[in-house]
Amino acid sequence: MAKKKPRHHPLSIYLIKEGVTDPQEIITNVSKLNQHPIHVGRRRLGTLYAKHMPNHYPTWFGFISEHIDQVALQQFKIKNVSAVLLVPHDDRVFAICFGHGHQLLYEEALVSDFGLKATLNSINPDAVRQLDLRRLDSTGRIAFEQAGQEIPIRQFGLDIEQDLVRRVTARPIDPSLGLQLSGRDSLHVAIPASTRNIGDYLGRYLAKSKEDTYKENFEFIDNIEEVTSDSQCAELNELLSEQINDNQSTNVWMAPPDIVDLENIMGFRYTKDQNEEPRLDIDLNSFRIYCAVGGDITWDMLRTKHIYVCDVNGEPANQWLAYKCLYAELPYHEEVYVLTEGKWYRVDTNFAKKINESFESILDSDLQLPVWAQRREDEYNQHVAETSNGYFQLLDKKTVQYPGGHNKVEFCDLLSRDRHLVHIKKFTSSSGLSHLCEQGVNSAEYTRQDLAFREKVNAKLRELHIPEEFHIPLEFGSEQAGAYEIVFGIATKHPHLPLEIPFFSKVSMYHAARRCQGLGYQVSKLKIVRNDLAD
Repeated sequence: MAKKKPRHHPLSIYLIKEGVTDPQEIITNVSKLNQHPIHVGRRRLGTLYAKHMPNHYPTWFGFISEHIDQVALQQFKIKNVSAVLLVPHDDRVFAICFGHGHQLLYEEALVSDFGLKATLNSINPDAVRQLDLRRLDSTGRIAFEQAGQEIPIRQFGLDIEQDLVRRVTARPIDPSLGLQLSGRDSLHVAIPASTRNIGDYLGRYLAKSKEDTYKENFEFIDNIEEVTSDSQCAELNELLSEQINDNQSTNVWMAPPDIVDLENIMGFRYTKDQNEEPRLDIDLNSFRIYCAVGGDITWDMLRTKHIYVCDVNGEPANQWLAYKCLYAELPYHEEVYVLTEGKWYRVDTNFAKKINESFESILDSDLQLPVWAQRREDEYNQHVAETSNGYFQLLDKKTVQYPGGHNKVEFCDLLSRDRHLVHIKKFTSSSGLSHLCEQGVNSAEYTRQDLAFREKVNAKLRELHIPEEFHIPLEFGSEQAGAYEIVFGIATKHPHLPLEIPFFSKVSMYHAARRCQGLGYQVSKLKIVRNDLAD
């Protein structure tokens, strides 16, 4: 007779922080839940905490409910139960969740990377099936990639210095750990476990999460980590409030969290009052003056006050909570924490040092551009070209259709007689600076690698009646690329201070500079001083 195949159970396992054992510190509203002690023989395994939801119709049912016989309606009602099994093991507590049981847990009680570390220490880096990422250089884009077969993690397009790995799914090297492991905060497994041997599995997963073998292939995981603890975020918010109220602070500033179409808005207000003249930009100093009448700015203020985007008629067209417009880079407990778009991230000290030093090492351009007093980027670029006595040629918005595709590429915003390819952006958001870097890299790569693109650029220059001396050579190797300097120009305030941009924008520029230099170009950064009269 064939041996019966063991049944696998999909489990979602969380590790509780060391020293936290009281269920009231682990589970929300624990006194209102049904409690069921779980015994295995004479030994108590743990306690199951369950929340019973009333019968309800599924969300999709409203689409067809009017066509269902009244007598049959009750057959479509479902009942949900969310449950958490707390299991003490090896001086630690584990929470095994069923249904929506994870919603019953306090985030502050959880080890935030338990599932990820246990997974990475157990898998072959060349045999990954799924990867869940968040890109931190722009608008926090989330990407989920799944391969049709097991592939090396590097083939997922992971950028180890710009991506926060949210979850990895792969088959463990040791099959006794489960059919497949997946994790970030929790560890998702499918194992032939029962209440009699679950403790053995928990002990092995705990040991795996403590190993550091992941650093051989996944050391970058420690570079950036989102802060999820409410208490830690509260401490950082308090520190941020102190920095905001310090008029000498240079590591906190404000900017829109989204790309703004400056051509189709009048500006920004700190109130809905239409008698208030919209300002061209939001600015920490002006916001501080507006808010702090009679006292300091508090975190509660930042969570309740809004920044309003005004359309061309001065009407509110969009709004953000003020705290989502804050950017900060703060030292805290000998580590670096970055605030961007309302979220805090812990950045590894060595990684932060590397990025800051790399940004500072990008040469400062020798170009001297006039003060930015215009409303829009295209107006400023046109002003520079018209007042340069022919030294600069205006190519802003003069796009070139990339051969073989549908992409329209800007060769640059300003092209100098000395072969500076100047890309300019007014600092209004982290995502805008990421777009600036992307524009520079795309132009550099297409120019260096594609003859058809170079021909189209020269055709565009002829169409604009730009003199031949500005045209690019059709033969374009490393020697020709070395004659060009890619300049990233960023317009910002604080004329007497060094150029300062958000941390994740520095990451973007570091990558952009490295890629352009790898193609043979010279690269520099340029601070353009803004003088917005509306402020």
